[in-house]
Amino acid sequence: AVVSTQSTGDFSSDAVGVFITLLDVGCMNDIDDGLFREVNKMAIVFEVSWLMENFKKWVGEKIYEAKSDEQKKFLFEESYYMFKRLEKKSYMDMFVNHFGGSVDKLIISKYLADF
Repeated sequence: AVVSTQSTGDFSSDAVGVFITLLDVGCMNDIDDGLFREVNKMAIVFEVSWLMENFKKWVGEKIYEAKSDEQKKFLFEESYYMFKRLEKKSYMDMFVNHFGGSVDKLIISKYLADF
């Protein structure tokens, strides 16, 4: 089967496919970091509470396991997106509670202007 990466409106077809699969399976699997934002947004838009809660746990686990600056940057950017665009503060709270002041200022410097 050929998987298309074309965008269909607000969401890519890859993200829609993952979202439908998660709904079909009824439980959370590990997903590609690159699809997380879209699939998580779909869970919020369509109010799939069990999936939203699983994504929150997924992010919490990723925050706990993050070692590299690249991982921390991804998690900060997703937490910031959730806070700024979707008005969901819990991801940013988890990030700040875990890393506190230990995150390289270069990772977050471009976002500090908003505060």
